[in-house]
Amino acid sequence: MFDPTPDEIRDYWQGEGANVDRRGPCPHPNHRNADGPNFQVSLESGFATCYSKCDKTWSMLEWEIEVHGETIDEAWDAIYRKIGRTGAAPAWPFEFPPPKGVLPRSIRFLADHILRTEHEKNVRAIALHQYCETDSNGLQASICLKVRFQGSNNNKIFRWWALTDRGGWSSPKKLNIFVGLYRSQEWKNEAEVHLLNGEKAVDRAVREWGLGAITCLPHGEGKWRDEYLAAFEGVKRVFIVPHNDAVGRRGALLVALDFIARHFLIMGHRDLLVTRSYRSPIPNAPHRHAKRLP
Repeated sequence: MFDPTPDEIRDYWQGEGANVDRRGPCPHPNHRNADGPNFQVSLESGFATCYSKCDKTWSMLEWEIEVHGETIDEAWDAIYRKIGRTGAAPAWPFEFPPPKGVLPRSIRFLADHILRTEHEKNVRAIALHQYCETDSNGLQASICLKVRFQGSNNNKIFRWWALTDRGGWSSPKKLNIFVGLYRSQEWKNEAEVHLLNGEKAVDRAVREWGLGAITCLPHGEGKWRDEYLAAFEGVKRVFIVPHNDAVGRRGALLVALDFIARHFLIMGHRDLLVTRSYRSPIPNAPHRHAKRLP
């Protein structure tokens, strides 16, 4: 994990010409004749911000790439050299695993996007969910990632990134990518599918209880789109398992009506419960015996 100390942060930004102890002139080469107190360095996060002409915040990695024109690997090497570290720079500084099927340089770019979001929103990245979209031939066409962040008051936000043709990251919307149902490529041609609420519930159901044909909506409960129906081609029965609250019931009704209009058989699963308190599927256990999830 790349977690620079205040002394390392000081050494780096002073080497780039910044005043670290207080606001000073911006050292960016495109910000000529900058003499006002408009550039500030955070010794806590390592990010630096120009509040004047640039109007931008940089991590060390972003600064190296933008100012010195380096590749991502060259930038990491330069950062380590400037702060006096030895060894290989980290590609992934988070507790959850990186995405699969992605080149190391793209993983490093993604890590910097996530770190930047943590800094700007004052949140912490706690989970990553990978959506692999396929084309009409069943071949992987794009990789989309949904990252969950949590704030100090337990609020949560989500950010989406899609892998570009050049190995960078952008939003799926900008790339005109339609994000389908979660893990849908894993249950093609299944007769029965369970539709739960949230990737956390789906992952736990797959990992701990062996439920294979299981999915959820990418953008949350109640945000159903007709385009999702294409993933259910060949499916005979759909089990809709919502949260046991008003929002969950309204979302389930919206989905059920769309399925019924297209002659699907909709069933409730009495042994598979998802409630506001328990948030994940609890198969083969009555509600009163369900254990509270961490």
